[in-house]
Amino acid sequence: FPEIDYVIGQYPMLTSFHIETADLVFPLREWLEEPMVNMTQLNTQWLQNECVHIGETVSHSIPAAQVVAKCSELMGGALPGLKPGYLGSSTEEEVKAAVAETLRAPSWDELVKDTDKYVPCITPADEYFNYHQHEMVVDDGLPAGFGTESRKIETYCQILLKLSRTGYPFCYPEPQEACADYSPICSYIEPAESPLADTEYPFVLTSGRVSYFHHGTMRHAPFSRELHPTAEIRINPVSAKELGIAHMDWVKISSRRGEVHARAYLTEGVNPKAVWMERFWNPECYDASQPNPTAGWRECNVNVLTKNDAPFNEVYGSYTNRGFTVKIEKSEKPAGVWVEPAEFTPFLPTADLLAEAQTKDVF
Repeated sequence: FPEIDYVIGQYPMLTSFHIETADLVFPLREWLEEPMVNMTQLNTQWLQNECVHIGETVSHSIPAAQVVAKCSELMGGALPGLKPGYLGSSTEEEVKAAVAETLRAPSWDELVKDTDKYVPCITPADEYFNYHQHEMVVDDGLPAGFGTESRKIETYCQILLKLSRTGYPFCYPEPQEACADYSPICSYIEPAESPLADTEYPFVLTSGRVSYFHHGTMRHAPFSRELHPTAEIRINPVSAKELGIAHMDWVKISSRRGEVHARAYLTEGVNPKAVWMERFWNPECYDASQPNPTAGWRECNVNVLTKNDAPFNEVYGSYTNRGFTVKIEKSEKPAGVWVEPAEFTPFLPTADLLAEAQTKDVF
């Protein structure tokens, strides 16, 4: 990214990526602020109405569409390679009109006025479901069959092998030869970093998420952070006792790639030789009140520990996000990380933001 001339980011608040990389950031709505349609149970669609806006927020499609429209104007009315409408609606009114149309309402105002009449919008089964697609005759005069190269049910997924090894059909214009070392029969392979023989890093780490946040979002929400203020690593009490670690002590977790910090959460829900850690980042680390601001992702982020070099998974080509070895030792809280509820006061909305919430076009 440092080699890219100009980076534009879009998000409800500044993230570590924006702090380190972006030249320009557009403030967007969080997903709960966005009027949109959510589908459940296949053919049933619901309205996700707008909640209260705090600060300047717009639909995610608006800034990019307006930037491209302005560039197009300055470059003579056209941008090569961009199809009209590719970037979605360019105004708030068009977004709401599209939502109303999807829910079969005559207008957004009518939809909001009588939501129960249009929501949920249920597509009749005879319109939504399309059976016997495999019998449809295609351009070579044969039935379409299944979505495989042989058009039959395949236990050996040839197209998956091509995708994992070459990127086909998404990254290459021509089919590539499949590699020969993909076995359709599963067999156990000891991990490259195995807790069975690793005395320097004796714990195997697995990762997951907590219910207070969705991946990296909402780490700036003060009340969510009060419930779950910082990263935690779950350790078996037997292992913690051997290390001299008590419940909620700060610990340092180290792998062969780096080190991060978290609070120890003692539980018998993990094996004595395993630990569990949620991915976490700390936007408070670059708050204006910090004497030495950082980007906020090095302090408590489990991604610092992950193994992103060979060996890769031979079928999917993915690197090791979990199942690698770490060591744990008692430590201190990193500088700049907030834990107490009162510390999150800078994240609370100000009177000015609440009084003049902006939801209109940004240009």
